[in-house]
Amino acid sequence: MGIGRGELCCIVRNSPGITAKISTMHISFAVIFTAFLTAVNASLQIVGLPWQCMLGKLTLCDIRQVSGGSWTSPSTWEHLQAHGAGVIKVGSTFYLIGENKLEGSPFQSIRCYSSQNLVDWTFAESLLTRQASGDLGPVRVVERPKVIYNDKTGQYVMYLHIDNSSCSEAKVGVATSSSVCGTYSYRWVAFFQTETIGLYIYN
Repeated sequence: MGIGRGELCCIVRNSPGITAKISTMHISFAVIFTAFLTAVNASLQIVGLPWQCMLGKLTLCDIRQVSGGSWTSPSTWEHLQAHGAGVIKVGSTFYLIGENKLEGSPFQSIRCYSSQNLVDWTFAESLLTRQASGDLGPVRVVERPKVIYNDKTGQYVMYLHIDNSSCSEAKVGVATSSSVCGTYSYRWVAFFQTETIGLYIYN
């Protein structure tokens, strides 16, 4: 099905067998229609070809509305477990790295998911897993992982909030790996207080 320049095409899906195609050249209608679809129903999924307004013409860009609660990895058929996550892009692939809380709040593992479009995510691997004792032990808080690449060492470096169950320690943990979505080795912990792990790179 071909869509020409200047057309708006939305596929509206509320059940697997029902689709509707709406095409128009009229900018005001496109804006109103998009706003209407966004507000109508939280469970309505909109999968569309891209569009944007530029100098009175419609051109192609991307429109997609995704409910966070509906994100499921096709490799596990579980809702994404990436709480407190960070995103890093390597090549053309995005990696979502966050906490697994399938069994509750105490530390279980840090998971990695990959995507080419920031919408469809596939579970890749558990990067850190619960240990018998220590900072990654059974009743520990291990959360908000953020990963950056160190081009001097060729290693990916993960920073985490490490704490006890009462959150009175508020330490920063560090783990490294040669692969962004591979197994990480827990290295050390810094004894200065932080919980948010707001990590930014300045060029």
